[in-house]
Amino acid sequence: MKRVSTVPFATAGIFDHEGQWLWNDALQRSIRRVNFQAEALQKIASSAVGAQRCIRFERIAQGPYNKIFLLEFDNGREVIARIPCALVGNVHLSTASEVATIEHVRDVIGHPTPRVLAWSSTPEARSAVGSDFILMERTNGVALEDRWLNTFDRDIGAAIKEMLFLDLDLHQWPFSQIGSLFFKEDVGPELQSRPLYAREKDNEKPDAKKYRIRPVVNKQYWFNEPIEGDRGP
Repeated sequence: MKRVSTVPFATAGIFDHEGQWLWNDALQRSIRRVNFQAEALQKIASSAVGAQRCIRFERIAQGPYNKIFLLEFDNGREVIARIPCALVGNVHLSTASEVATIEHVRDVIGHPTPRVLAWSSTPEARSAVGSDFILMERTNGVALEDRWLNTFDRDIGAAIKEMLFLDLDLHQWPFSQIGSLFFKEDVGPELQSRPLYAREKDNEKPDAKKYRIRPVVNKQYWFNEPIEGDRGP
């Protein structure tokens, strides 16, 4: 059995959200704080890429709903880890839907989304890390926001055109219900029996057996406590 080791790192501030608020600063920061077991996350990521040791663990970005970490390993592989905060709403359902959506866009639409290497798909994985998580391949490139103000109009037009084509491709396969996308095994038996696509011929595709629609996971339906009402599908 291969032994996996981890690299120690400074934990000061790594769980906290950078930035301040003029109103309810302590509360705003507390709901964005996420405590998790970094060593457990490193071990899962090491196993996912066939490495023995994580040699770098660094937070490289944060967004409204996620903290982003870069992990480097002794075999040269790099992994991006995403840790969601409570602002997402139902954290586990949102994570499961995001993973399914990323895979669907890559496999069905053909758009080059990062490949998910591991995620908190089981209670054991969530318990070990202490949080939901997504581990994905690092993709080369530059964030559009870093180039937006210094980009020629023609290049901006090309980027917008690419996003429009992706949106058009997604609309080529209309779903049978309104809701969020999940893997079939992550929905209940009643929803598993429903078809994925609205058109009968589309349900003959192999991916039609892989995914299903589940109630909407948008945060406005789940923040603090579930809201009574129909979330679909």
